[in-house]
Amino acid sequence: MLYSFAGSGGESPYAGVIRDAAGNLYGTAASGGLGAGVVFKIDSAGTETVLYNFTGGADGGKPAAGLIRDSAGNLYGTASAGGLCADCGVVFKLDSAGNDTTLYSFTGGADGGHPLADVIRDSAGNLYGTTYNGGILTGKCATIGESPMPGCGVVFKLDTAGTETVLYTITGGNGRRQSRRRGGPRFRGQYLRNRRGCRQV
Repeated sequence: MLYSFAGSGGESPYAGVIRDAAGNLYGTAASGGLGAGVVFKIDSAGTETVLYNFTGGADGGKPAAGLIRDSAGNLYGTASAGGLCADCGVVFKLDSAGNDTTLYSFTGGADGGHPLADVIRDSAGNLYGTTYNGGILTGKCATIGESPMPGCGVVFKLDTAGTETVLYTITGGNGRRQSRRRGGPRFRGQYLRNRRGCRQV
């Protein structure tokens, strides 16, 4: 075990981590910190540093996805909640000094909402990702199980100017979104739970 999460250091790290050349690990925890989750770094000695505490407001909250990192050391990711509404979510950038920038705030409408997955980045700096909700808000997409808002989700592109383009709107009949378990999202990189109920890397 490298690190056991609890309280101010973050809790519920649903996603995997990324690693830099020095062996430091970077990831997100969906709760803990100030209450709305954190971005963290764990060095090769197993010491955790909270790089950013989400507030659950305009900056987003409950980050359930992993991060990507560019050559300048900037981190990019999504937060599933906060932004323009309680569960709308945002795409964010965190620079090497710990300054958070909201690159895009979802509305929960045609542009998507409640992003749960990582983003990817191309050589021009465009970001691509998916949302769990938003898009089509009627018919079979009007009510989706445990989802916090309507919609079957979208595939989106976000350019370097912060302009979002919906590349594809999921209809509910052509493959259902990211899988979800009760109590939180399910991802390829799952967490481990220790005997006291805290998550570990």
